[in-house]
Amino acid sequence: YILDVEAASVEAGQKIGLIIQGNVLEHILPTKTDPNANEDEADLFVSLAIRCKAVICCRVSPIQKAKLVEAVKDRVSGVTLAIGDGANDVSMIQMAHVGVGISGLEGLQAARASDYSIAQFRFLLRLLLVHGRWNYNRISKLIVFSFYKNMSLYMTQFVYSFFNLFTGQSLYDSWALAMYNLAFTALPIMAIAVFDKDVEAKRVLSIDQFPELYEDGMRNRRFNTLQFWKYTGTALLHSLICFLLPAYAASEMVEKDSGRMLGMPGHAITAYTAILLVVTIKSGFETNTWTVANWTVCVASLYFWPGFLFFYCSFYRYAPIAPDFAFWYGADTITLAQPLCWLTAIVVTVFALLRDFAYKFYRKHFNHDLVCVIQAYHSFDVPFNRYDIKKSLPWLFPKQELKEFKPSLAEGLGRHRFGGGTDDGPSNESPVRSGGGGGGGGGGTPFGCLLYTSDAADEEDSVDLGGRRIIKKKKKQKYKK
Repeated sequence: YILDVEAASVEAGQKIGLIIQGNVLEHILPTKTDPNANEDEADLFVSLAIRCKAVICCRVSPIQKAKLVEAVKDRVSGVTLAIGDGANDVSMIQMAHVGVGISGLEGLQAARASDYSIAQFRFLLRLLLVHGRWNYNRISKLIVFSFYKNMSLYMTQFVYSFFNLFTGQSLYDSWALAMYNLAFTALPIMAIAVFDKDVEAKRVLSIDQFPELYEDGMRNRRFNTLQFWKYTGTALLHSLICFLLPAYAASEMVEKDSGRMLGMPGHAITAYTAILLVVTIKSGFETNTWTVANWTVCVASLYFWPGFLFFYCSFYRYAPIAPDFAFWYGADTITLAQPLCWLTAIVVTVFALLRDFAYKFYRKHFNHDLVCVIQAYHSFDVPFNRYDIKKSLPWLFPKQELKEFKPSLAEGLGRHRFGGGTDDGPSNESPVRSGGGGGGGGGGTPFGCLLYTSDAADEEDSVDLGGRRIIKKKKKQKYKK
């Protein structure tokens, strides 16, 4: 039957479906007493199933649903998803990599046991193609940017240890270090992780738009080792600039009344101010969609710092606590009153982000990808689709249009049973049988399966912007047993 499926899909262009009953699955899936039983049968079944357009399993028990998902998860290279709406689907949902529960008439058991819960089955399309893709981009930025902003600050502490001869002296006040992730830099990246959208939802919901955009997550382009080291190198560069330039400027900062140099507190406050400016503006470079929330948190983060500094440094003037407890006691008014402090912070910010701005400009105008082109077209506020961009920029699209997704077996499975062929199909030396002949020695359908074939090779499914599925007129179907 695997050879029949290959012949039908390759030669005749037919679409194959498989229907199997639960009592047949007892001879295919592992049993409770022996988890390693029926391994060969399970391999053959999965090899046949992934070559079909659809597989329908009827009269299946809850444990068989979980075993079926486990068989596919162990043998197919990819991520499995299980969706259900009742209590009998809980074991299947928990077995898959991603579980989706539908909260409906059958209760909330499936929704409570799932990773994601939706109200109707038709919402699955937007959950995967729209929110799944957006969330992948957002969480990728959140992770790498969190590493970046922490290394940007604490690498200055590491560089400072070479100047204090590794005595353990901290450059910054302990309360300033504690507030860095709590109030000063947490809100901008959180706004990105919640509201950021690189493209509109309708650009990935139809094959007439840009389904290639979904490939970024499949190939881990946004979150990988290279991206991590890029942000690490950027953090190292920014920390060196934010430490060395304020250190040189602090030697020129002198208090007017006493003539004393500000020293380490002046250097620390200037460097801290520059780091906050660099990290906040850097988060703006990472933002694709500017909303009221993004503007609010970025401005608020910059105003939190001087407000905290004035309150913290003046608190010990009225509190019955020893002034030595405050590392920056009285240094706020002296340092921030220096014009050189603000000039240094501005120069450091421009100098540190000059490379990032040049890289963004180069990517947007000279080495753009499909997302940059879509954003540019969208800025003109005119209707467009994939064919408009493909006419002018054909190299951004694959040479062969993707018709359907074909999963592949895990490495080492199914390579020795099909006449020496690979997972993608039988070899040229294998005899390919065409037609509806049965498999096995008896000539009938093995395991009582029903093999369904359709001649509608040119049938296509399209989805409108509202999420409804519009199916074109089907051709006449025929069944083969």
